[in-house]
Amino acid sequence: MGVSPTVIPPNASPYEIKMIQKYKSKIFKNSLRIYNDPELEDIKFVDVFNIHTLYVQQCFNVKLNSTPQNITTLQIYACRLSNLEGIQQMKQLVSLSLNQNNIKDISQLGTMQQLMHLDLDKNFIEDLDALKTLVNLKTLSIRQNNIQDKNMPAIRGLKGLQLIL
Repeated sequence: MGVSPTVIPPNASPYEIKMIQKYKSKIFKNSLRIYNDPELEDIKFVDVFNIHTLYVQQCFNVKLNSTPQNITTLQIYACRLSNLEGIQQMKQLVSLSLNQNNIKDISQLGTMQQLMHLDLDKNFIEDLDALKTLVNLKTLSIRQNNIQDKNMPAIRGLKGLQLIL
């Protein structure tokens, strides 16, 4: 399922045009996998594809400054991501995996009420307090972080939560 050139927004930056052309033939069943792309900095361009699932792996320059709006599942794996600023704009996101990054601060996730599945394995997270308001959260994986037992009460109040330690 490719994207015709007419889909490229008239206000698209040269970077966005380049990324759209690069990945338009890689869409499969409403999803896109981007692997080991040193040019990938911004994922906003995927909005033109109308996809729901985005997998980004080993793209060490990726940032979440501007985010796609239609994504329901996002996986950013081993990208050295440390800043989640902007992720709260992803209002459709229900499944988020940020496995094996450099994340310490997860406060940006606190407003994402729609999240149902969250994987934060292999980061540097110490405090889970921001997650206590995520009442729709069903699974939370927090293996290999710096979380102390004293921080666990923040999420113990979430009913029906499957916690993976």
